[in-house]
Amino acid sequence: DLARGLGLFATEIDSAQADIGDVVLMHIRGEPHHVGLLGDYLFGGFSLIHATTLAPRKVVEHRLDDEWRSLIVGYYRLPGVTE
Repeated sequence: DLARGLGLFATEIDSAQADIGDVVLMHIRGEPHHVGLLGDYLFGGFSLIHATTLAPRKVVEHRLDDEWRSLIVGYYRLPGVTE
C-alpha cells in the first residue's frame, strides 16, 4: 500500500512537526491513495501542492484549509528536504 511505500523512502512524522516540503498522505473516498507536498501559502500557513483529476487535470497549489486537512492520514519527511 501507499503508506508502506512512503515508509521506504520517508520518515513518518507527527502533524505538529510538519514543515514546508513534507509529504502528506490523504484519503479521498476511502483508502489512502493520494499524496501532496506542503508549501508556503502566500497569506500564511501551509499550501497543498498536488495533482488533480478534476478539471483542469494538472498540478495545483491552494491553501491547506480545514477540509483538505481532514483528509490527511499521515505526514512524512523525505531525507535532506526539510532537515
